[in-house]
Amino acid sequence: MAYLLARGTSREAEATALPQAGAEEVRAGLEAAARKERTPRVDGAELLKRTFDIDVFACVRCGGRRRVLAYVTAPAGVRSILEHLGLPTQALKRAPARGAPQQAWC
Repeated sequence: MAYLLARGTSREAEATALPQAGAEEVRAGLEAAARKERTPRVDGAELLKRTFDIDVFACVRCGGRRRVLAYVTAPAGVRSILEHLGLPTQALKRAPARGAPQQAWC
């Protein structure tokens, strides 16, 4: 059994056991892990927590943790859910553009 040590550590207790595999499989797995670590993207919930100290996954009633069950992206599915909840399904109309600013000293 091969061991992959956690980043920045040398203790065996923090090592993750890898199944016995060929050199190519191990190399591919390490490269995939390195790509995953370098991803700079942060999800919306983490951004809200960092910016406003709001944990959107904390239940206000019981203090438990919420979880995402599904991402609905199909327009028909989104419209159906909004109609069921009694929420507007059409976007709000934009205000008309303002004209150029007037010069007050003229």
